[in-house]
Amino acid sequence: RQPPEDSDFVRAEDFNSTEDLPALPELVSVLPDQEATDVPVETGVAVTFRFSGPVFVNMSSLAEVRYGTSRDGVLRSFSANQSIINGVRHVVAFPSENATQVTIALDRTTGLVLLRLGTEFTVTVAAGVFVDQWGRDIGKVSTTFRCLGGLRDTAQPKLMAQDPAQGGEVPGVARQLRLYFNKD
Repeated sequence: RQPPEDSDFVRAEDFNSTEDLPALPELVSVLPDQEATDVPVETGVAVTFRFSGPVFVNMSSLAEVRYGTSRDGVLRSFSANQSIINGVRHVVAFPSENATQVTIALDRTTGLVLLRLGTEFTVTVAAGVFVDQWGRDIGKVSTTFRCLGGLRDTAQPKLMAQDPAQGGEVPGVARQLRLYFNKD
């Protein structure tokens, strides 16, 4: 069953049984990759979580998005319903791309970038923030990466996603294949 055309969000309770519902979208990839060592230390850095199906942000959720370091602990946190900070939405869903994005906010007191050279940085999105199109909780997602660690990157690029999906049909006469890797 698909959501009605005038709405992209239907509650799971609207179904006769949970057996009619498709499987929950699963986390497929994260950018920057868990192995990334040279994420830039600048404003506008965002973490993209890609799923196997459409995912939305539960804007009424009190569940938190947190980011910080193992050395300093949680540097910043906010609930999904308070994710607009200084006029910028810091948690955004792109359902047509099966993706969500968390933009790293500035330090609340200094106004400076939270990312630091050589520091491992963790972004955690609590259960309750991301839901599928039927309102079911996707669960907690998290990633850790290093900011300009100056380490030699020896990991080969990995294919993270492709359009059309492997084994999928190419509609019409389209002859374009998009490949998405975890690094340039």
